[in-house]
Amino acid sequence: MKKTIIVASLMCLAAIAGCGDSGSRGYQQPTQNQPAQKPKRPPTPEEALGIETPGKLAASVEAWASSNELGDYFKQSRERLLRLHAQLIEDYNVRKESELEATDFTRETLRKYREAFDADSTLRKFMVECYSRKEVRPLPQAISRWFTTASEDRGEVREHIRSAPAEIERLNAEFLALRSEMETAGTSTWSQEKELKTWRDLQIRVGDISARANKASASASALAANMAKAVRSIGGAEDVDALSDKAEQLKMDFASFAARAAQQLEIINGQILITEFAANCKDMADGWIAVPAALAKKKARQSEIKELVSRITSSRTRGYSDLNILAQQAAAIKSRSQREGEKEAELGKRVQKLAGNYESVFGSSAIYRLKRALPEPSAQARIDADLAAFKRAANIPADSNPAGFFAGIESKAYQLADRMEEESLLKRMDDTLLTVQRLAARRR
Repeated sequence: MKKTIIVASLMCLAAIAGCGDSGSRGYQQPTQNQPAQKPKRPPTPEEALGIETPGKLAASVEAWASSNELGDYFKQSRERLLRLHAQLIEDYNVRKESELEATDFTRETLRKYREAFDADSTLRKFMVECYSRKEVRPLPQAISRWFTTASEDRGEVREHIRSAPAEIERLNAEFLALRSEMETAGTSTWSQEKELKTWRDLQIRVGDISARANKASASASALAANMAKAVRSIGGAEDVDALSDKAEQLKMDFASFAARAAQQLEIINGQILITEFAANCKDMADGWIAVPAALAKKKARQSEIKELVSRITSSRTRGYSDLNILAQQAAAIKSRSQREGEKEAELGKRVQKLAGNYESVFGSSAIYRLKRALPEPSAQARIDADLAAFKRAANIPADSNPAGFFAGIESKAYQLADRMEEESLLKRMDDTLLTVQRLAARRR
């Protein structure tokens, strides 16, 4: 018995000692650094768009359905989903490259895809039901509108073949007209310099050409798809093959032309931005010189008015002998004030507006946004050149904060545009002249 107790005690001690070693080992620092976590992979376009992959259909069901209209419905469903999926992925890639959120087209196509996905799911469930019963039943009413029967397809194909020649002729005529209009508009390049009005007129013309080209390109693509379907359905008919070839050629021609028109429109839109910025730089540079000079001239004229008021007031001491001459001088300076003041106010308001909005026109953030809208390096270089020329004309150091300079010219422009002080002086001059003329009349 004693021996048993002694053995048990030794085993407990050994266990405790082992636990102590284990604990001390637990506090040891790892000899190697933990491997860094792998960065998360970016979401796939499908994940970003939130679109699901359509479910599978058992091979046995698909083989059974291939001999009846259910197989045609399933093929239609998958072709529809593939087409919408391709449109969504292309739209996603273009938006990502353009740094844009979802557009109306994105939302509309997503809605169509989800509706088609739901219809496909319902169809697969229905096909499995029919397969299990070994009988083909009419489509459920909820999805029947999504599918056409073989006879309907044949009728649709015949209609496409019948209408194709007229549609090809119409699209050919539109292509020739658009090409002629584009030739008349001329080719715009980034190196050209034109008046702002000229660029805006081109923007309207080429914008209309681009819109019509995109619309015609969509029609040509639809025609080519319809004729490709007709070729698959008819098979071997030379007249149908010829129509399909013409439709495919139109599709390629319009796609190429639409891309060229879009490129021309991009250049024109960019040239408008550059020309507007150059005009702002020139207006600001001219105003920087013109405003102080005009303000000095205005203050000199105001001093003339004050001096004339003083001479009119003192005319009594000279027996009113010079009153008629003073009246003529008052009329002349009033006319000059109104004539010159109108131009001064226009200049002052224009420069005041530009100077007040300098951050949104000339600020670093504004320049950054402007350059982002102009991917062409030569266009960006023109922006830098115009900005540098303006700063030289205004004596603004290249590396300085222009806020203080703009605040100063904005204050002077405000004074130049403000007519209240001078109008008050002119009224005082008129009132003084009238009073003195009445005194002179009584004396006589």
